[in-house]
Amino acid sequence: MVIVQMVAEGVSWRMIPAYLTPVLLTAYLYVKRKNIKPRKWYVLTIQTVLLTVYLAITIIPPIVMPVFSFEKPTGNHSVGTVSYHWTDKKRKETFGIDPEAKRELMVQVWYPANEESEKRTNQYMRDVPEKEEGMAQLMGLPDFMMSHLGLVRVHSFSEGILSDRQERYPVLIFSHGNAGNRNQNTFQIEELASRGYIVVGIDHTYNAGATVFPDGRTMKYSTKDE
Repeated sequence: MVIVQMVAEGVSWRMIPAYLTPVLLTAYLYVKRKNIKPRKWYVLTIQTVLLTVYLAITIIPPIVMPVFSFEKPTGNHSVGTVSYHWTDKKRKETFGIDPEAKRELMVQVWYPANEESEKRTNQYMRDVPEKEEGMAQLMGLPDFMMSHLGLVRVHSFSEGILSDRQERYPVLIFSHGNAGNRNQNTFQIEELASRGYIVVGIDHTYNAGATVFPDGRTMKYSTKDE
């Protein structure tokens, strides 16, 4: 079962107690064979309590930090997505430390796509190491506790061909809240795209938990000018 989980879902810190279970059971079996004396009631009680505690430790992390799945969009369209790195050369960046820097944004677009262009679906959260660090710091948690988000997949796929069922599509803009990110409402955005909307999501640089540019630069949340 451990091997199946590793292959199907991927290795995760949440499953470490479960990964240790075969080792502990093997060790216990070896010790038990060496000691065939009848166990007293209080020994059985202690073992039962310890086993219960261990089982709780094993199942709590996956329950609290699940690798969740999104419901399949109910619209008639497949969902494509594409990301852009935009720089406004006429606008200065007021939140950064470089006075000569220009305003940069990461923008992601979700849209109705032709089924013929479907490929493998995307990860829910791209640039997970950088974004998990920003999210964890804002919530006061260790960085690794957000790493399971990298295992979550969505129903949209990259750079599909825009559906030709309509000549024009209505456009919506998704703006995340303070310290959020453009992916946080993916379940709603994909549903809208499947129903014939183009949705544009923006990581507001320095106001998002973390904004990662194609060259690897990461701009974390800033409280400047608040």
